[in-house]
Amino acid sequence: MHIARPPVIYALFAALTSLPGVGPKMAELLNKRTGRYVIDLLRHLPVSVIDRRARPAVDDAEDGQIATFEILVLKADIPPPRSRRPARVTAETTGGQIELVFFHAQTDYLKTTLPVGERRLISGRVERFQGRLQMPHPDFILPKEKADTLPQVEPVYPLTAGLKARTVSNAIKAGLKTVPRLEDWIDEEVKAARRWPEFKAALLQAHAPQAVTDLSPTAPARARLAFDELFANQLALGLIRQQTKTALPGRVIAGTGQLTDQLLASLPFTPTTAQKRVISEITTDQASADRMLRLLQGDVGSGKTFVALMAMLTAVEAGTQAALLAPTEILARQHHQNLSAFLAPLGLTPVLLTGATKQKE
Repeated sequence: MHIARPPVIYALFAALTSLPGVGPKMAELLNKRTGRYVIDLLRHLPVSVIDRRARPAVDDAEDGQIATFEILVLKADIPPPRSRRPARVTAETTGGQIELVFFHAQTDYLKTTLPVGERRLISGRVERFQGRLQMPHPDFILPKEKADTLPQVEPVYPLTAGLKARTVSNAIKAGLKTVPRLEDWIDEEVKAARRWPEFKAALLQAHAPQAVTDLSPTAPARARLAFDELFANQLALGLIRQQTKTALPGRVIAGTGQLTDQLLASLPFTPTTAQKRVISEITTDQASADRMLRLLQGDVGSGKTFVALMAMLTAVEAGTQAALLAPTEILARQHHQNLSAFLAPLGLTPVLLTGATKQKE
């Protein structure tokens, strides 16, 4: 059974190259970090923020602080080409002067971006050098009429080699514009109780954090998105289970209890309540005509191997064979050793097969 994707979400599953400014090379880099679809990119949430709302006077600016200033460019000291001296632009701002420092900057760029006598809005990290306030390579240099485009609080995203922060941010902004307003699948009562926004609002809020607290997994927007992901995962697993039951009939494995009872009687410990419950559930699944689709989870030492052995003995009681698969030979040998200890009182000997086992063996 194939379930078609609703047309309303086609844009979310479009290729990254469908976004403006994202070409094949950039899409390949983004794919390595986030995934191949627009929705994968939108799930790539910020891990920190840069707060650019601070606008201190010169004397109040702290060393290493991210700050924003409205400046009047006074003069520019631009060294000749191939000089090792940095270019220095002196500007006037609230409470005094600030010096902008550029290494290997092109003359035309500086003259165009910071013309003498013009006002600009700059933002970046400041430092004090020989008593003067400096800003090396400002993050933003904007003409006064574009001051409103400066992000007051800027999200910071995880990157990978070849990706720039501004590129990722612009791609995500473009992706957010494609998100449709969807009929919500979460009850209004549930959302209200947890202060969860609707899906599109949650995405917008998650990518526009206003404080570090908005990055917490318990923040309403992030909690809502996490629930969506888990809910979708459970629905998908439910569909897989349903399809598996109808498309692939199972085999009834009904044990007699002879071997499992012997094992339980020989144990030097009493199985926990959780172990007994899981063993009962698995035994019921084995006796069903439906195929079993089950994941057994537990901490190290919680008894997963013992539970698996009980299921294996049930299969042997039903006249079949059972195999315990391990991803590495070392782990396979460890399991073989543990199973041998469990089965010795029953007079049973498990066989170890690895990639190194010869065919004649």
